[in-house]
Amino acid sequence: MSMLLKHFIFFSHHVRLFCFTLGTILSVAMPSVCLADDDDDVDNIHLQAGYVNKQWVSDINGATYRENLWGRKDHFLHGIQIGFAYTPPLNKYVSLRTGLFYEAYISTSKDMGYDDFNESCIYIPAHAQLTLHLSPTVAIVAYGGLGMNCAIRGSFSNHDSWYWDFDSDGLPYRHEYELDHIRYGRLGWPKWFNAQAEVALGLRIKNVTVNAGYSWGLTNHHFYREVRGSKTHQNKMSFTVGVGF
Repeated sequence: MSMLLKHFIFFSHHVRLFCFTLGTILSVAMPSVCLADDDDDVDNIHLQAGYVNKQWVSDINGATYRENLWGRKDHFLHGIQIGFAYTPPLNKYVSLRTGLFYEAYISTSKDMGYDDFNESCIYIPAHAQLTLHLSPTVAIVAYGGLGMNCAIRGSFSNHDSWYWDFDSDGLPYRHEYELDHIRYGRLGWPKWFNAQAEVALGLRIKNVTVNAGYSWGLTNHHFYREVRGSKTHQNKMSFTVGVGF
């Protein structure tokens, strides 16, 4: 299978998943918005979808270097996020915020000798949320705390590197290197798990909330472990839309 076809299949799968979830959100949003005129009826479950990106920030001998996975300075790794948030209230203004989210990232580059990178992650937040009511149907929400990302699948691949191998019948076939077992998760590049401190701000109009958030990585990914004292942290930015039920 060609590299282009692999990219198309992977990307189209996640686009279909994103569109299906977003379509579900929008199909529920209109009746929900019409019914949510009383802010006393707080929605605790929120379907949420949007854009996320990641960047690795390294402290090397006192200098800060920001890069994407391919070492491109001041660039990001782009992805999508889909899932739900659960916000049980403690009182009218303060609630807890957690949930379960799926994130998918894919990128193509020749900068480091690979063809592509793809990653699927589970994201779980543990936040406190403050709600400031501007009117019965409009509120500003601010939340923050800890977040945890755990990769469930990740790989690098290089379709220019291949060798002849033999199948169980002894017939030769062209075997392409799949470098996930060589590189991904090894030596912290990147690590399978990432913990982060997070803050976010949102605007809620009836049942619909638009959010923007930023995360500072707490896990050291050791991108430059050969430099004594260096540290690399994975930061994340998100822009999402959610609908409450």
